Amino acid sequence: VCVAVLLAATGCTSATVPGTDTAPSSATTQWGSFVDVRIGALEADENFSSSSVEQWVKQTDFVAVVRIESEEEIPPAKVEIERGEGLIGRSVTASVEKLVWSHPQVKQKLPDTFTFNAFGWAFKNGLDSKFRIGLGDQPYLLPGHNYVMALRYVVFGCPRRIDPEDCDPVKVWAPLGSQAIIPFDGTLGAGEFEGKKTEQAGSKDTEKTFRKAMLGQDTDWIAKSLSQVAADDPKL
Repeated sequence: VCVAVLLAATGCTSATVPGTDTAPSSATTQWGSFVDVRIGALEADENFSSSSVEQWVKQTDFVAVVRIESEEEIPPAKVEIERGEGLIGRSVTASVEKLVWSHPQVKQKLPDTFTFNAFGWAFKNGLDSKFRIGLGDQPYLLPGHNYVMALRYVVFGCPRRIDPEDCDPVKVWAPLGSQAIIPFDGTLGAGEFEGKKTEQAGSKDTEKTFRKAMLGQDTDWIAKSLSQVAADDPKL
């Protein structure tokens, strides 16, 4: 099964629906609530790495505090419906609550709201069996929750065509990568992570990641860190 996910410019990758016969209970999303998200058996190739502060500076247009306002289902392919097994994507709409940092050479204006695609649900025994499914070690992105995001304006060629000039390109604002989305329900690292509540997202990172370094800090610290790196290495 292949799902196109414009999450941090993520490409279309192979994904396997978990093989259990029964899905976990699925809570209806409410503002600020948490849900059961099945993690595992999914992989996504990212076009942009986002673990280091240098990668944030080099590849990011803006860093902002955003709030997920709503989510909508993206219908699965007809062949998946007929097979009774597949993936259902999500379209999430975010509002910009606070601008934290902008790249010195940014050319695009960050809109007040923007929409991008994310992992949503899987089904194995018909659409009625759907359950939420996502990638590990990152937020699932639920309505009512706030996140600090490193955002990039991405332009894709024409989907499913060899020649990108065959149709209009896809233009979207999206998070830079999986480690460019930090829960921020009050403090950095606290909020929704894999659908569950967390207090220190990124604390278990084995490497010296930027999201781990920002734990215990505030958004002013993020802005100062990015500005300092940008000043020290103008090539970024």
